[in-house]
Amino acid sequence: MNTKVKNKSRLLIAFLVIVTMLFAGGTWSFADNGGRMTVKGVEAGATVKAYKIVKQDNKGKWVPVIDGSISDVTKPTGKEISKLSTRLSELGTPVDMTAAGEDYTGTGTAGMYLVVVSKTKSTYVYNPMVVSVNFDGNGKLDGGTVDAKSKFQFGPNAYAKRSEPSVDKEITGKVNNPQVENDSSKHGDTLKPGDVTSFKITTTVPSYSEAYNNDSLKFEIKDTVSAGLDEPTDITVADENKTLTENTDYELVKNGKSFTVKLKKAYLLSGDSAKTVTVTYKAKLNNNATSGFDANTNKAEIKYSNSPSTEDDKEKTTYHYTFDIDGDVAGSKNIKGEEIVKVGVDKTTGELLTKKNITESSTVTGKLAGAEFTLYKADASGNKTNVVAGTATTDAKGLMKFSKLDAGKYVLVETKAPEGYVLNNTEIPVEITAKLNAETGILESYSVKINNQYTATYTAHYDGGTKLTTVDKSGDMTLFNNYKPGLLPSTGGMGTYLFMVVGGLLVALAVSLYFMNRRRQEQ
Repeated sequence: MNTKVKNKSRLLIAFLVIVTMLFAGGTWSFADNGGRMTVKGVEAGATVKAYKIVKQDNKGKWVPVIDGSISDVTKPTGKEISKLSTRLSELGTPVDMTAAGEDYTGTGTAGMYLVVVSKTKSTYVYNPMVVSVNFDGNGKLDGGTVDAKSKFQFGPNAYAKRSEPSVDKEITGKVNNPQVENDSSKHGDTLKPGDVTSFKITTTVPSYSEAYNNDSLKFEIKDTVSAGLDEPTDITVADENKTLTENTDYELVKNGKSFTVKLKKAYLLSGDSAKTVTVTYKAKLNNNATSGFDANTNKAEIKYSNSPSTEDDKEKTTYHYTFDIDGDVAGSKNIKGEEIVKVGVDKTTGELLTKKNITESSTVTGKLAGAEFTLYKADASGNKTNVVAGTATTDAKGLMKFSKLDAGKYVLVETKAPEGYVLNNTEIPVEITAKLNAETGILESYSVKINNQYTATYTAHYDGGTKLTTVDKSGDMTLFNNYKPGLLPSTGGMGTYLFMVVGGLLVALAVSLYFMNRRRQEQ
């Protein structure tokens, strides 16, 4: 090849290099497959997409993808970023990021990218993030990294890249019951109708950026009580700094057994960090309460925006229990209790019998209807007080149903005997004890002890920790005796026999005195 041809070839190559540099934005890279962008700290299973918002024009100048959307491409403001997140359809085809644990990666050409995280059921709320792909000193594309667990700052606006909404609910102001194991649980208690219990719902409200400044932005706290609890009262809403103002910071919607606190958009968009919002209120247990393992529930839930266009929800439940004697163990499962049964006897013992005794004894005449009983509250030592916990009359099965009792100590007293039988006014100690799950507050078991010796125990089994499936029963029911007139119960006082003997002796003495007196007169 002659010298002129060689020189022309060199000039052509140099020209191609210059053209390549111009189209590559002034770099020396002839070709590049793209820069690898990384978004860290995003939960597994999320959908992560990166939309280019700043690009290079054909002169190598950095410009917004959407004209006028960013005034200074070197430092876009938070408001500009947020606004762009509502115009994703105008930004072209995004880069789909691939998950590797909590890291998501994708390859893009030179430019600045808006990262949007979305997920149908997301633990976190994600604000828009920004990551760039630049040229390194060797003309190669170098992708940047952004961490969702940190904050970003653009101009005057700072937002958490991600924050986690949460809801918890606890029973407050309760006095621990010594008859309840794990009564310190904040999510369960035992009550009787008329008892008022107080609640506190605690939520973490995420930091929402201007990207959420639309009519669909939502953060709502809803609470619903079951039929066994009256409508909530004394509702207050506050955050770490102040008591919130109704109709300014939130809207309160009441609907019978439920209420909803709807936080206003202006409040949600205020500040640059998550807020802790609490809702407190009271509710009273009523006579519609269910007994035994059928809990009277109180559920709090939150519904919130987890992206500018989607929402999610979470919930927390408290559990409230009351108990029967000779009543429901789990009415939903048709499980009944027979802790104490009234029977008639024709023997002189006054001892309580068990269910086993009734089948072995020929002296038990049957189960008695029509006996009337009063159940009194007892003090901590088991002594009867004047507080009446309930009254009951035995049915044809000899059962005396006392409904909706709190765990505690009681004294049972017969006030009227069945027709044809002698009143047995022996004071019988009764104690109801319960065990709650220390974490969930769900009732695990409870027992009814009669006369400090006979105990019926019920133990529940749950599916998934909350759905009652079966109940095991152990121990034996107790038989409470009455006696026919003329019999002497050994623990029932002197009895009629003693009166008959003494009366007979007195009659004999009177007759003897009478005849002795006649003889003196005849002499």
